[in-house]
Amino acid sequence: METKNEQSIRAFSKEGPETSSVVAAIKPENASSIAPSFSSNPQSAYSVEDHVTSDDSSHPSDDDSFERQKWTNQADFIVSLLGFAVGLGNLWRFPYLCFKYGGGAFLIPYVIFMVACGAPLFFLEVSLGQFTQQGAINCWNINPLFKGIGMASTLIVFYCNSYYIVVLAWASFYFFSAFINPLEFARCDNSWNTDECYTASDLAKGIGNSSGKSSAEEFWERRVLHFHESDGLDDPGAPILHLVGCLFFVWTLCFLCIFKGIKTFGKVVYFTALAPYVIVTVFLIRAVTLDGAMEGISFYLKPDFNQLAKSEVWMAAGTQIFFSYAVCLGVLQTLASFNTFKNNCMRDCLIIAVANPATSVFAGFAVFGILGHMAHLTGKDIQDVATSGPGLVFITYPTAIGLLPGSNIWAILFFGMIILLGFDSQFAAVESFVTTIGDIWPWAQRNHVKFTLFVCVVHFAIELCMITPGGVYVFEIWNTYSASGKNLLIVAFAECVVLMWFCGRHNNRAQYALNIRQMLLHSLQDKRVKSREVSLQSELSSCHEVAEMTHAPPRLPMYQTALLVYFEISWSFLTPLLVLGLIVFEFIDTKSGMTYGGYVYPWWADLIGWAFVVSALLCVPGYMLYRLVRHLTRGGGCAPGDLNTLLEIETTPRLTKNAEEAASVAAKVGVGNAHFSKMAANGGGKNNGVCEISAGQEAIYATEA
Repeated sequence: METKNEQSIRAFSKEGPETSSVVAAIKPENASSIAPSFSSNPQSAYSVEDHVTSDDSSHPSDDDSFERQKWTNQADFIVSLLGFAVGLGNLWRFPYLCFKYGGGAFLIPYVIFMVACGAPLFFLEVSLGQFTQQGAINCWNINPLFKGIGMASTLIVFYCNSYYIVVLAWASFYFFSAFINPLEFARCDNSWNTDECYTASDLAKGIGNSSGKSSAEEFWERRVLHFHESDGLDDPGAPILHLVGCLFFVWTLCFLCIFKGIKTFGKVVYFTALAPYVIVTVFLIRAVTLDGAMEGISFYLKPDFNQLAKSEVWMAAGTQIFFSYAVCLGVLQTLASFNTFKNNCMRDCLIIAVANPATSVFAGFAVFGILGHMAHLTGKDIQDVATSGPGLVFITYPTAIGLLPGSNIWAILFFGMIILLGFDSQFAAVESFVTTIGDIWPWAQRNHVKFTLFVCVVHFAIELCMITPGGVYVFEIWNTYSASGKNLLIVAFAECVVLMWFCGRHNNRAQYALNIRQMLLHSLQDKRVKSREVSLQSELSSCHEVAEMTHAPPRLPMYQTALLVYFEISWSFLTPLLVLGLIVFEFIDTKSGMTYGGYVYPWWADLIGWAFVVSALLCVPGYMLYRLVRHLTRGGGCAPGDLNTLLEIETTPRLTKNAEEAASVAAKVGVGNAHFSKMAANGGGKNNGVCEISAGQEAIYATEA
């Protein structure tokens, strides 16, 4: 009489009664008999050898173990990805680039880079985090010699966290000011205004003097920044009290939203990520009812195909893709590490890959609809009012809002949207940094709340120098260099080359793509388990062996198979070549000497900026040198001078939590292995001679007997 599990296994293998011998072999008491067949599978992800030294500090010991949080449901992960990827750049950078570089024609290079670079890199990082179940640094235990790539990403995101939220502090001040009626940035009778001030309403009535500065511009420079009180970097001044209060406010909100990890962050992001879509839609509906709106939208999308002959158009499209998809910051790996191993991450990435650029295009209609109305009322050309970056958010758009009936309501909505757009990106970035450090420093993991508070306080202290009268000059250095295109492009190139050409014990080019295919098969098998009401334990311990012995392996849907083939080609050839081209053009286009407005930065400011770039990039060769020297000086198991053996040791994956867990995993799936046996005999402990296997990877990591 067959058990329910045996019937399910037969249904899964699509075989008849003749498979009864196979079913019998899968029974737990016979598990050891199938181990040679399973472990000798030529397509198993890695062959793990006894190469982890006992003093490797990259893994916590048993005493330091800490259970990793998981998303409550998969929608939390998708919305969090959307909130992180869709940020201020979608609103203030993409529409302007589209207008400046050929309108609708700009979408051609943008889509090309999206398909060839953005989407493949996005899926590469998400799949890496889910596969390894580790954050931005420890996910590179898949090839420990190149762990510096994760360190570079983590340092870059630390830099981003140290200046990005200053924009939200500015937006918060505007948000609170929007409750004052009439709007302060829409009039010229404030104490900080000069005699040269004019309002957009004056220009619309034909009575203004446009040779001076607009009320919105003076509000930004004289009220918010106190820009007129500083002569440059060497005259910073003291922190501005109202900006200190706003900065404290936004960091307090950030801490409250992430202090419990993804338990709080995963819920708050539903509002911070989705509410901006509602507000943008409201603005678009209002815009199309205004005079001049259609002219603005026409300027936004009117194609100029002659622009495609210019190299800077392609450079702008390529770099915008990296900012739009927020790759190479290590955040995607960390967010994905909170997934279960069986999650269909390809589906999630496809959703974001489409939603992200669609959001940019959609936001552009609302932005240029309002700007078209402003140009119509003031009698200016649309190109004279269209700007990008902070100028669009804090000068141009407030000017346009001041012309609308019920301007206070529109100002509250607009700056509330800016805060929300920036917050979910900031939440994810700070949570990623905290989790990444916690992966390598167990104290931070066990004391998540304290460490999160410490990180927030450190960033707050750093940012005090950016909210002085001369702070905007400091901010521009961080904004230009710390997360520059150079950093991100070089990290992207390294990720593709290492994972596709130096991954696995024998550095097989197709190895990583094969691992991801097996992970997706795990998702497919789990789906079948649920549909046939078969227990997860039974399925995990049987489906792989049944598939091998009946020669009827489960297959991915055709679209996933096709996409994996394309991604493998992109990761191996197309993406690295395009990124390399962008790197060359980025360095060729580099101009010496920074400027802001009419201010020319001193020579040493550029040195500080380049220090940001070099400090991140040196992480990669620096850590490689550290690993090699450390191994040689501590007697890591190979004779000095035996370079091939040394490199083999240092590129062997180390993906476990501890030896005892690895032994239990081996017993669970019936893999009899000498390494596991030796380790179990030693009583487990810290890295006793086998690469560790994180939960869920038992169906993929089969070690050699």
